[in-house]
Amino acid sequence: MFYVLSGRGTFGNGEIIECFDIDGKPQWKHDLTALLKVFTASFDNMLVSDGKLYVAGGGESRILQVDQSGIVAQAQVPDGIWKMLDTGSGEIYAVTPYKNSPGMWSGAIAFDSNLKELRRLPFDGQFMAMDAGDDGSLAYIELVLGANMSQTYDDHQQLKYMDRDGNVIFVYPGDFNGFGNKVFVEREYVAAIGSDGLHILDKQGRLLFKSAESTDDLASGRTESEVFCAANRDQLGCIIGWDSSGNKLWEKSTESDYFSWMGTFGNYLLCSEVDIEGHTLQSWMALPDEVKKADNIAKPGAKGDIKRIYHLVCRDQNGNVLWQANQAGKVYGSNNLAIGPDRVLLTELGEITGEKARLNLVRLD
Repeated sequence: MFYVLSGRGTFGNGEIIECFDIDGKPQWKHDLTALLKVFTASFDNMLVSDGKLYVAGGGESRILQVDQSGIVAQAQVPDGIWKMLDTGSGEIYAVTPYKNSPGMWSGAIAFDSNLKELRRLPFDGQFMAMDAGDDGSLAYIELVLGANMSQTYDDHQQLKYMDRDGNVIFVYPGDFNGFGNKVFVEREYVAAIGSDGLHILDKQGRLLFKSAESTDDLASGRTESEVFCAANRDQLGCIIGWDSSGNKLWEKSTESDYFSWMGTFGNYLLCSEVDIEGHTLQSWMALPDEVKKADNIAKPGAKGDIKRIYHLVCRDQNGNVLWQANQAGKVYGSNNLAIGPDRVLLTELGEITGEKARLNLVRLD
């Protein structure tokens, strides 16, 4: 099964939840506003854990457990949820957005599978990427603001790892600077991918491996068999695969001009690979700055109106291309989709053409 959240219009974000089987056949559908007896709803986050579906939102003060019968359980949370995490051991974490205000609580709340609150782990800084281990431990990238808040170069980031009770085990400084940072907690190590590369540390915070290459964190991930993958920022148009010890397994080039996005699903890599019409990446980069800046907003026929062709490319965990398909619009990721335990369908992709969005359902087998 997989699940999709959608909104009816401009007044709500996630109001309608639908369940489909692996062939895309509708199974059931609920209007959350009707179930909750409210005018509008803003749920934008879903998680499937041990076969159960949980729904939360940055603008909602509750988490819901939903199935075909409706709302099975719910729990109150403080001022919205940014992210939900599965520990794999019968618990989930609901993480609040960061709130830099006196008296406002920020952190992770642990629930059992029936949404009974178990404990709270407060965070004392701005947090970005995050993951939970099977033992309930947590790791996240923390943004530390510098003394001069008007100068961004005065800020820095660090990887923080804590046990299930919120005790900090280690803090590792790094230049993780990026919106797509990734963090992974495993039984023997903690890993992070940022703009300065792949970092793998043991559970005491000792660095085991740091990649020589800088990486594009928006085009990165890790497969189920623990192969780390990322686009190489030092050699544009290439992606690299490493094992969990940091050994480089492979390096592959795109058949297009560059990677704009990449995600890992099971042991598959799904990439958005882009051709710049009439240019190579090198010739586009050599264009005057004013042309490149106008590129995304130029009107048809203008000097900066440079067209791109997007290709959805599926690769195996060795980086080999399995298939590709042209996309009419830009490919993007979404939190409004949740994949069931069979993991047969990829659903975290949509396509925007003009003002309309269309969901792509892609079978990877």
